[in-house]
Amino acid sequence: MRAPISEEVAAVRALADRLGLGSVSPTLLKAAHHSTFWISPHPAVARVQSACPPDRALCAARLELAVARHLAGLGAPIVAPAEPAVAGPHVLGRCTITLWSYVDHESRQECGEAEAAGQALRALHQGLHSFAGELPQFTESFGRCEQVFADPRAMPELAGEDRSFLQGRFRRLRQKLDAVEFVSVPLHGDAHLGNVLWTADGPLWGDLESACTGPVEWDLSALPPPVWALFPEADPFLIDLLAELRSVCVAVWCWAEPSRSNEVREAAEYHLARLRNGSAISTRSEPHAGRSHG
Repeated sequence: MRAPISEEVAAVRALADRLGLGSVSPTLLKAAHHSTFWISPHPAVARVQSACPPDRALCAARLELAVARHLAGLGAPIVAPAEPAVAGPHVLGRCTITLWSYVDHESRQECGEAEAAGQALRALHQGLHSFAGELPQFTESFGRCEQVFADPRAMPELAGEDRSFLQGRFRRLRQKLDAVEFVSVPLHGDAHLGNVLWTADGPLWGDLESACTGPVEWDLSALPPPVWALFPEADPFLIDLLAELRSVCVAVWCWAEPSRSNEVREAAEYHLARLRNGSAISTRSEPHAGRSHG
């Protein structure tokens, strides 16, 4: 059971006190799988995970920080973690917290700028090739869907027929994917435009918790078609297949916790309706469960 926001705020304040940052006013920037807070008045951001067991959250946070430090050391276009002495990860009760640099940025996701994000993604991929740590397979992210489907109490706000629809679609798409051969490469893992910060110096990718290995098409499946041309090695058929599979996963993840935020509910409703209507993927306007910062 995820900790309430008030408990996460209290944990951020306690950590700030422990680190000698004095009195702070955590401002919620994003409530999705993580909660993200600006630690006002400092130029730092806290990412808080309280939905996972602390041991699992701690392992994930350590890997995310290792990936981010490696990429930052190469000058890759990412949001950098805070200095190692304070970045963490820190465990306070049910909350696992990492600290990141605050980046001045604008809120924009226009398709014309998506190509710049795609170029930055290519640089990120290149940097990940020299990462010495072990990254999970992208298919491990499907485990969250399987856990939700296995729990009859999950998604209580979703109609039974919609639940059955999503479960059947998920099963069929997994079977199709199992029949496809592909080359695995290091990936961002959650490369939608909501995880890009648009800065004066260009786009920066954040939210590296889903870094993994898999087909490059997995990252492209969350991005609009103008970006695909930057990856001529990609298979359009596989992009389409993975885009639909990603849409099912987002629908399931968000319906498991639709009251988390307005963005989560919007994404839950959007992806279910898109899948029900059989409409084409439109990543240009696709809702995501909140924007990222760090």
